[in-house]
Formats: sequence, structure tokens, C-alpha cells
Amino acid sequence: MRKLNVFVSMLGACILTAFSCEKSDINCGRLEFIPIDFTNYSSITIVDNKVEDKFLVINSMEEFTEKIHFKHASSDAVNELAIDFTKYTLLIGKKKLTGIAGTLVNQNVEKVCDSKKYMYKIVVQSGNYTAIGNFYYGVLISKITDEKIDVHVEVLNSSLNKN
Repeated sequence: MRKLNVFVSMLGACILTAFSCEKSDINCGRLEFIPIDFTNYSSITIVDNKVEDKFLVINSMEEFTEKIHFKHASSDAVNELAIDFTKYTLLIGKKKLTGIAGTLVNQNVEKVCDSKKYMYKIVVQSGNYTAIGNFYYGVLISKITDEKIDVHVEVLNSSLNKN
């Protein structure tokens, strides 16, 4: 009888262990992405011309044409940015800088383990020209839909802008 109780207890523990813990997300961590080089799109506007911080997640051509505008851009440059929204999601934004023109130092996209959350991190070096302007950034990642994207833009001040 004692052996039966031990067996039932062990069986119960195994069942609880199997059903109480979800599998860990193995598709997490740093993601591959395609960077967008904005030197070809000097006349880009994200939503409007305001000098402000703005971040968008774009999943369709309709969203793209509604939110992203080009002035004086060559047709080659715009065609180069043709995005297959069945395969990709565009993460794009602008950061207000007090020293222009800024330079991209680093960027990466990570999926947070065991969640539907992503983190997009950008490091920008502010420029040496004392004027306020926008720094544009963006990447293409594999298609996502319901996930939440947190963006963090770190601005490194140039020696001219340090107090």
C-alpha cells in the first residue's frame, strides 16, 4: 500500500510539473533586421513637419502612404524603399535633436522572452551644428501583428552641446 501511495504521489507531481509550466520562448533575443538609410530620403516627413519625437509601427502600404511623405525625392529613392508588407513590418521614427545633423551609432531590435513584446533600441550621436531638428531612424523586421513595441532612443551629446 505504501508503494502505491508513493507511486500516486510521484505521478501527481509529474502531471503538475508538466501542466503548470509553460514552455519557454526560444524565439527571443536579438532579431535580424534591415536598416533604412535615410541619406537617400532627405525630404522625408513622418506624420508631419513638427520637430518632435514620434515612433510608428507600419504593417501595410495604406498605413505607409498615410503616414510617410516624400518631397523632392527621386523616384529611384522612393522605389528603393518599396516594402513587401506581407513579409515585413516597418519600425520608423524621428527624434528631436538640439544638435544636428545626428549620426546613428547603433541600433538593435530584441524580442522579450515569454511575451509579445519587442524592444527597439537606438543610439544617436548629436551633431555639432547648434540647431534643433529631427533625426530619422527605421528598420524592417519580419512581419509582426499584435505585438507591443517599446522604443528607446539614447542621444549622446557632442562636445559642442555639453554644458
